[in-house]
Amino acid sequence: MIVYGLVGIEIKTKQTAPYWLVALGDASYSTYLSHVLVLSAIGRMFALMPDHNVYFETAFVIICITAANVVGLLSCRVIERRPGKRWLDAKTEWAALRAKSPPLR
Repeated sequence: MIVYGLVGIEIKTKQTAPYWLVALGDASYSTYLSHVLVLSAIGRMFALMPDHNVYFETAFVIICITAANVVGLLSCRVIERRPGKRWLDAKTEWAALRAKSPPLR
């Protein structure tokens, strides 16, 4: 319902989502895949700290959310987007070369 409502607002008012929100949405699958590794690594580091209070736990949650999203964004850009871009560029160059060359008889 939330997504449906936001799409309705976007269509009705011609407003689009901010770039950072679109980027997080594009990287959501990468974030989903990598968040377990990130949370595990940060959890092990925080477990070594001696004092655990409400401020410590709040900082832990904020750091985990931020780190998981940063790793997801980097993973999306490096792994998901780059190979596809290289393939598309190569395909475009090949099509341009074929268009310039005379037909074979």
